[in-house]
Amino acid sequence: MLTLAALALALAGALGGQLAATLASLALAAFAAGIAGSCAASAGHVGVAGRRVLITDHRGVYQGGAANTFCRRGPFLLRGDVAVNLGSARLPGFPRALESALARAGVDTADPPEPTTVAAVLLRGRHPLALGAAGAFLIALLALAAALS
Repeated sequence: MLTLAALALALAGALGGQLAATLASLALAAFAAGIAGSCAASAGHVGVAGRRVLITDHRGVYQGGAANTFCRRGPFLLRGDVAVNLGSARLPGFPRALESALARAGVDTADPPEPTTVAAVLLRGRHPLALGAAGAFLIALLALAAALS
């Protein structure tokens, strides 16, 4: 997403279109706003008890059940329409001990969902990062169209 917005900004600058450059800058700002919103919003909660897991997303919606009914894709832990961003190694959203607790419970053994599934769950849940990325994508497309016209 960020690459597309940066490409549109570079293309708009090269073609000399002020409108396209402005829109591309707005796309970068939308993505940054999504990241900032994701940092400001509650990360949710994750609980592990034996082989059972309970997650609560940023909206307060929760899902619980056997660990093998949860899916992992990158930093996201999903079940149904609930997704929790666990963070990355450099920017963890939860204590590092949670990773090993989830692995012991059996969460990591599930097949990872497709990236489009994760994106759909995040958009349906109105996750700030997904909203920022979607806004950046749409504005970057407008910038690209303005640069090419």
